[in-house]
Amino acid sequence: MAKATSKLQVTVPKAIAQRYGIQPGDDIRFEESGEVTRVVPADAADALPEAEELMAQFPIIYPDETVLRTALRAAAYGPSWFDAHLWAYAEVHGVTELLSEDFQHGRMYGTVTVRNPFLALSASA
Repeated sequence: MAKATSKLQVTVPKAIAQRYGIQPGDDIRFEESGEVTRVVPADAADALPEAEELMAQFPIIYPDETVLRTALRAAAYGPSWFDAHLWAYAEVHGVTELLSEDFQHGRMYGTVTVRNPFLALSASA
């Protein structure tokens, strides 16, 4: 039996991971079928339809000089380079709220306030 953490993360039992070749860092997907949910190792082919669906729903924003310079400014806050880019896109494009568990919840970075969406889930559990 596995138990969900406050962030709704679940540890795959070692015997199951070994049986299906699941390694740390692997992507997995959940397949629902009636009352049963299967955990299945994901592969690159699984990502393609999801990526295409996301591209159809949202505009793709490419980095420009302003985004990169803003990301460099983020060094004052100390995030990783990836998180600095995430924040820079929000700052440059006028997004006032960023949903992430990787920044300090409730803190304002420039004009962007960070909210951890998992805190509400753990509080209601």
